[in-house]
Amino acid sequence: MTSTRRSLLRLGRLAPLLAALALAGSPALADNVATSPIVGTTGGTSYNKPAWWSNATMGDWNGKAARYNDASDRIAYETFRTDDAFKGGSLWRDEVTSDTSRKSTNGAELWLFSADLDPFNPPTLPNDVVSGALGLGQGTDVGGIDGTTVVFVADADGADPQCLGCEEVSGANGYTILKVDPSTNGTAASFTDVSNVSAERIRIRQNKDMAAWHPSGDWLVVAVEMPVHAGFKNAGNGEVGMFTNIYAVYVHEGADFGKIWVKLTDWVATWGSLYDNVSIMPYDSVDHYPFPDTWSNTRCPAGNQYGDSTSHVPYAYFHCSASGAVPPTSGVMRPTVAPAALGNGNARIAWGARVGVAVVGQTLPGGGVQLLGTGELKTVDVNIAGYPASRPDAPAIVNYAVLGPTEAIPGGVNTWKGKAYLPGNGNTPLLAQWYEAWDYSYDSGNNYLLIASDAFLTYRPGASPAPTAVDGRTFLYMDVTQWKVDGTQFATLTDYNPSAASTNNYDYPEGSATFPYAYTKNWGYWEEPSVYVYDTESTRTFLAFGANSGVLNAAGTKGLYNIVQHSATFALDAWLLDLANFNKNKEITDINTGGSATRFYYPTDYAIASRILYLTDVPAGGAGGSNPPGLVRTMDLGSALDGGLLP
Repeated sequence: MTSTRRSLLRLGRLAPLLAALALAGSPALADNVATSPIVGTTGGTSYNKPAWWSNATMGDWNGKAARYNDASDRIAYETFRTDDAFKGGSLWRDEVTSDTSRKSTNGAELWLFSADLDPFNPPTLPNDVVSGALGLGQGTDVGGIDGTTVVFVADADGADPQCLGCEEVSGANGYTILKVDPSTNGTAASFTDVSNVSAERIRIRQNKDMAAWHPSGDWLVVAVEMPVHAGFKNAGNGEVGMFTNIYAVYVHEGADFGKIWVKLTDWVATWGSLYDNVSIMPYDSVDHYPFPDTWSNTRCPAGNQYGDSTSHVPYAYFHCSASGAVPPTSGVMRPTVAPAALGNGNARIAWGARVGVAVVGQTLPGGGVQLLGTGELKTVDVNIAGYPASRPDAPAIVNYAVLGPTEAIPGGVNTWKGKAYLPGNGNTPLLAQWYEAWDYSYDSGNNYLLIASDAFLTYRPGASPAPTAVDGRTFLYMDVTQWKVDGTQFATLTDYNPSAASTNNYDYPEGSATFPYAYTKNWGYWEEPSVYVYDTESTRTFLAFGANSGVLNAAGTKGLYNIVQHSATFALDAWLLDLANFNKNKEITDINTGGSATRFYYPTDYAIASRILYLTDVPAGGAGGSNPPGLVRTMDLGSALDGGLLP
């Protein structure tokens, strides 16, 4: 890597991030900036497919979620494999235990996934998948057997891909597995070598995805599915954020590439006795059974200390914990690492944390049932650092903290205390259902973090209906928000506020005022995947993000998102917004041009020196369930900006 590129990363400074908003103009048309596929298969052509990959047995070559590292000039991305060895099954919980009292939140028996369960040959003898023998009987129903995600490291253009997680990670296969607990101060905890501990091996059926680079380029931070957990297999991934831990994988070029895995979190070990040791998930703070909720409690000794009714979202659906304790994490969503190290050598890291599971039917005006999103806090682990332990460069999480920023309390400290932040206590319940970390800023301290969240309940002033609290509908109208890491600021960058008497952050169609499109007109759209774009030529900072605003639906009409028919009308295209002047914005892709073949088309990273934007192109539906396979594309954003993309 050239010294020039390092200098760009060190010296790049963000333009003013919270500048005063300009009055909105008319909606800007998409410029349809060309993109180039570099990973995956489209039009019958496969791009940068390994020679050993077989479409017949492994599924079409695919990729998504690319992230770029400046120090090594490489990308990491995930790929979905469908060959039989990578398929994992799930069984009903009552098929492995006589205890039928544990129900999911919709009243059904819980499913159990085990990485040791072969869905094509269920064992006839007891199988030790947890502490104690569980009988997985021949002929039982098996669900969720699509496949498994693995991680690839490749050159910046997708060439020379190398796989991580394509074989079992264990001492028997020549891997070193270290384990280190997060530390709440600046000193790393002790490392333990668990290479030959059977319970710590990583099976090929466990998803590995959402890879993020340590700025050194020597390590990847990866979400790894738990070996046993409740629910279907395809719920345990870093896209959904359920039943995953965080690992660091050594990817320095050489003999040790991919051979050292460091387990940075172990959520099950933090649950104590307050979890179902068959299905492997924390108890709810209240029992949501029978359905609808009875608000009784038989398992959580602290009772429901977060919320007292179904309207207390997301507090009421947090996991059970000891009295006065933070709700436990049951999974991690999209770990994100800052692009440069701090002065002390540490690097900032953040992720979304799953702290409750709720699937609650909510009848909407005009009919239809909407699923309520799961309560989440954003867990911020301020630094990730290497310490001289069993390996001099092995990373560990230090200065661990649990934060849930709100508009009123941007520091997020203690917002998890549910009842203290409910109406009647002088507070507004704006703790969101969703905090998904996406990108750190390029300034020298990496002082800002982009988060997808429904905390702001964005809407058009005077609109009816207007959201009054976080609920199952606000989950569908996300904003790209920006959090300042010193806890002094939490603000939305994609406000929905298209009123002639006020300002708005970016221009897009308002849609129709008739139900069910009235929600889109009055509340806004979904803006989630987001990255900072620091343009070295103009020294301007942009926000690149995905949004369903301006998307053509099946009827060929822009912007008419249907809340009742979410899966049929929801898609994403990419936008670019000038963070010094929010009125300077444009839709830069227009992949969703009507019909039924909707796609999610969104940015995942930006390479400063080459001015290349990396995008994911994923078709709606298909294999992979909640985490479908797709394509990695690049956009020459520098040339587009030089050509006058934005005024």
